[in-house]
Amino acid sequence: MKKSNAMTKQTVEVFTSVTDAVNRMVLNIQQISLNANQQSTAVQQILQAMNALNSSARETAIGISQTRVSTHQLNDAASTLQSVV
Repeated sequence: MKKSNAMTKQTVEVFTSVTDAVNRMVLNIQQISLNANQQSTAVQQILQAMNALNSSARETAIGISQTRVSTHQLNDAASTLQSVV
């Protein structure tokens, strides 16, 4: 009877140890999943920021081009006025 009780106790301890290990593994997997989701969100935010920068750069280039055209037109108008005066 003592051997049976000792074996039962040992079996319970082993199962408890396995259960604890599985629970820790589940928590670790959940943490890894959370970290992966956070990294995915961060990458998406970075891509959005890069797209916004690209859009701003395009708009700036368009503005510079329009300024160049306007400056050229003003120079032409100034030259015309100088020749009239």
